[in-house]
Amino acid sequence: MLRTSDRLAAVVAYFPPTDIRPWFKTNRWKEYQAFRFDPALAGAYSPLLFVTSKMPPTLLVHGDNDPIVPIEHSRKMLAACEKNQCQPSWS
Repeated sequence: MLRTSDRLAAVVAYFPPTDIRPWFKTNRWKEYQAFRFDPALAGAYSPLLFVTSKMPPTLLVHGDNDPIVPIEHSRKMLAACEKNQCQPSWS
């Protein structure tokens, strides 16, 4: 029987929102269908809060003129990965 790990081998994130908690401090979150959940769970859906050294290699792809998800989201994720010694890449 072949066994395969269920652990992620790599992640590619295109213009990712990495911390959505600030969006719930305003009514902006109501504009997006994807945010139809209890605002108290915003932290649970914010990848920035779960960065560890055990993360798989991650490629962040983000434009600097994104009107919905500012590039700061990817920059904060990159900084968190560097701080936690994971393997980020920037494009």
